[in-house]
Amino acid sequence: MALNSYFSNLGENHDNSNEQALVDSFVTECIQIMGINVKYLPRTEVRTDDLYGEDYLAAFNSAILIEMYVESIDGFEGDDEALAGYGMTIDDEAKFRVATPRFITETGKERPDIGDLVYMPITNSLFEIKRIVDDDQFLPLGSQPSFILVCESFTYSMETFDTGDPDIDPVTNKDLEIDVVNPMDGDNTEIQIESDQTILFDEDNPFGSF
Repeated sequence: MALNSYFSNLGENHDNSNEQALVDSFVTECIQIMGINVKYLPRTEVRTDDLYGEDYLAAFNSAILIEMYVESIDGFEGDDEALAGYGMTIDDEAKFRVATPRFITETGKERPDIGDLVYMPITNSLFEIKRIVDDDQFLPLGSQPSFILVCESFTYSMETFDTGDPDIDPVTNKDLEIDVVNPMDGDNTEIQIESDQTILFDEDNPFGSF
């Protein structure tokens, strides 16, 4: 037996845009009541490596205020702080839920992108989107009412921040400035003298006497 022709849960028999709008409004209202204000930073590709698909010169030029619900309400997930081979690492994870129509309205994008950032003001933390969950619901009424953004703590890697937000932009090389020095400009006189006195090269006996 086919579905009842008088009902159209997925828009099979008649337009169900009003019902979809009702569901979207419920999701949006719940997030606006129980969520927090965050800032969404879209990533701008500057020079993408075609081989590795990475862009170490990426830029973040805007910070968009939008409400999201923190799925991991008990605190950050992940491995927390840990000592690794290159020092201390912070591996906090967080999940944010954002209403689809609100995201489209505020950002002008159809969906979030992996690599975009979420700034969480209450902890002064930047999170990078690693995965987008859009299949946790079976598309009620035929459309996805929200996205879950699975994020990890952001590791700065010489990206450019020019959002105009004083809480976010200092992450850039204003605070982590690295002076690139040409080794040819250095004064290596003392090292050279020490080297000349230590290394005695004999063309007739290059390996020395043992």
